[in-house]
Order: sequence, then structure tokens, then C-alpha cells
Amino acid sequence: MMYVAHDGTPGIKHAVADSLSGKWEYIDEWIDNEKHACEAPNVWKRVGTDRYVLMYDIYGIEPHNFGFMETTDFKTFTSLGRFNEGVMKTEGFTSPKHGAVIPITAAEAKRLIDRYPI
Repeated sequence: MMYVAHDGTPGIKHAVADSLSGKWEYIDEWIDNEKHACEAPNVWKRVGTDRYVLMYDIYGIEPHNFGFMETTDFKTFTSLGRFNEGVMKTEGFTSPKHGAVIPITAAEAKRLIDRYPI
């Protein structure tokens, strides 16, 4: 579970458990490497890999931006940078807030592309 910690500048930490109702172990280390406040963690698995990406809203900077960290074991995290300052790129928007990533099927992607062509 990724959450916003408020024990200093708000940032992202995580907790682990064997089940949703199990005993949670809160990990004291910060995951994000931001000097400014961030929130709204969202995690997704990269399709076809053993890698997961953590995305979070860096609301303590202007303009707002998102930060990205990658992990395979939820113990070590590697920074992927911020939108347009690393490997993650944006198109058609600025100053993002509270984003989310959801998996969709190829058929769903085709319907979206057909309905909203670029």
C-alpha cells in the first residue's frame, strides 16, 4: 500500500502485509526523492514485465508535475524522473493533478482511438 506520509514534508511511503486484513508493516523510508510536497500515489504493473511504476503528484512545485519511481521488489525504487524531465512524456496537457493509470484491452484502446482521434 502506498500512502501520503505527513511526518515532515508530505511524501510517499508504503506499508506491506500478507493480506488486506493482515497486520501491516509500515516502512519508514521515503519512496519519492522529492524535496517538495507530493501526494496521490498510483501504482501500475508494466505489461509483460516484472516492473511496477509508482506515479505521484508533486503539488509543492509550480507548475505542478508528476514524479515516477520504478521497482521490481517493492524494496528498491529507481527514479524515472518527472513528466518531460525523464523517460515519461506528456502530450496535450500541462500542470497535471491526481492522475491514475488503468489497464485496458486492445479492443477498448481501439474504441477510444476511433472515438477520439489524435
